[in-house]
Amino acid sequence: MEKWLTLGSIIVSCLVLGVFLLDIIVGFPFHRSIFLDICAMLAAGLIAYLSWDVYREVT
Repeated sequence: MEKWLTLGSIIVSCLVLGVFLLDIIVGFPFHRSIFLDICAMLAAGLIAYLSWDVYREVT
């Protein structure tokens, strides 16, 4: 159960990171707010790292 939760959070945080990276590059869907994009990408990266660390501990 814990493996699937951590893998799910890694996938979701990578999707969020991709959406905000797309926003920086193209300006879609949030009209290219650079500060918001960078903060959201840092938060998503931190969540992905923490999830990966927990996944290594579980397995």
